[in-house]
Amino acid sequence: MRRAAGAVLLAAVALGGQGAHAASDPERGNALARAWCIGCHGTEGKGDGPAAARLEPKPRDFTTG
Repeated sequence: MRRAAGAVLLAAVALGGQGAHAASDPERGNALARAWCIGCHGTEGKGDGPAAARLEPKPRDFTTG
Protein backbone atom coordinates (compact mmCIF):
# COMPACT_ATOMS: atom_id res chain seq x y z
CA MET A 1 0.00 0.00 0.00
CA ARG A 2 2.81 2.41 0.87
CA ARG A 3 4.50 1.70 -2.46
CA ALA A 4 1.28 2.41 -4.36
CA ALA A 5 0.80 5.69 -2.52
CA GLY A 6 4.37 6.68 -3.36
CA ALA A 7 3.82 5.86 -7.02
CA VAL A 8 0.64 7.94 -7.12
CA LEU A 9 2.40 10.87 -5.45
CA LEU A 10 5.34 10.63 -7.86
CA ALA A 11 2.97 10.56 -10.85
CA ALA A 12 1.02 13.55 -9.52
CA VAL A 13 4.20 15.59 -9.10
CA ALA A 14 5.57 14.58 -12.49
CA LEU A 15 2.36 15.29 -14.37
CA GLY A 16 1.00 18.13 -12.26
CA GLY A 17 2.58 20.97 -14.24
CA GLN A 18 1.92 19.57 -17.70
CA GLY A 19 -1.06 21.85 -18.36
CA ALA A 20 0.68 24.95 -17.03
CA HIS A 21 2.68 25.61 -20.19
CA ALA A 22 0.91 27.87 -22.63
CA ALA A 23 1.74 28.58 -26.23
CA SER A 24 4.55 31.06 -26.85
CA ASP A 25 3.45 34.68 -26.78
CA PRO A 26 6.33 36.93 -27.93
CA GLU A 27 4.39 40.16 -27.38
CA ARG A 28 3.76 39.24 -23.75
CA GLY A 29 7.39 38.22 -23.33
CA ASN A 30 8.56 41.55 -24.72
CA ALA A 31 6.21 43.45 -22.43
CA LEU A 32 7.47 41.50 -19.40
CA ALA A 33 11.09 42.12 -20.38
CA ARG A 34 10.47 45.85 -20.75
CA ALA A 35 8.78 45.96 -17.36
CA TRP A 36 11.16 43.77 -15.35
CA CYS A 37 14.49 43.13 -17.13
CA ILE A 38 15.69 45.88 -19.44
CA GLY A 39 16.16 48.46 -16.70
CA CYS A 40 19.04 46.45 -15.23
CA HIS A 41 20.14 44.02 -17.95
CA GLY A 42 19.73 46.32 -20.96
CA THR A 43 18.06 45.65 -24.28
CA GLU A 44 20.69 43.10 -25.30
CA GLY A 45 20.99 41.39 -21.90
CA LYS A 46 24.55 42.59 -21.33
CA GLY A 47 23.95 43.96 -17.83
CA ASP A 48 24.26 47.55 -19.02
CA GLY A 49 20.74 48.88 -18.51
CA PRO A 50 20.07 52.40 -17.20
CA ALA A 51 20.00 51.27 -13.55
CA ALA A 52 23.07 49.00 -13.77
CA ALA A 53 25.61 51.62 -12.72
CA ARG A 54 23.86 52.15 -9.37
CA LEU A 55 23.45 48.45 -8.50
CA GLU A 56 25.64 46.20 -6.40
CA PRO A 57 26.08 43.43 -7.29
CA LYS A 58 26.08 44.35 -10.94
CA PRO A 59 23.40 42.78 -13.15
CA ARG A 60 24.40 39.59 -14.91
CA ASP A 61 25.54 39.69 -18.53
CA PHE A 62 23.37 36.99 -20.12
CA THR A 63 25.34 37.11 -23.38
CA THR A 64 28.35 35.37 -21.84
CA GLY A 65 26.50 32.27 -20.68
